[in-house]
Amino acid sequence: MTQQKIINILGKKYTLKFYKNLLEYKNENGLVEEFAFGDCNHISKLIRICNTVSKEETADTLFHEILHAIDDELNLKIPHNKLHNISTVLTDTLLRNKLIKIKI
Repeated sequence: MTQQKIINILGKKYTLKFYKNLLEYKNENGLVEEFAFGDCNHISKLIRICNTVSKEETADTLFHEILHAIDDELNLKIPHNKLHNISTVLTDTLLRNKLIKIKI
């Protein structure tokens, strides 16, 4: 069963869903081209997260996708590699300093 929760990001309600499998992205021929731990669709307001990896990786992916939502809502246009670096540093800082507990 997929876990689901409504979260508020900048006053907008996003549905957060946790999945047991990696997310697959297929090309026009229906072949899997890429796998991901998560994604964010700002149009449908849906964030999907794979939670069968480590808790740290799941937290990092969650922060990463929330940052995508913020980026889209504010039209910041942060390059993906910079957004990835920000989420990784944020996750590391919060965990290293015991500012969050992971209950995923």
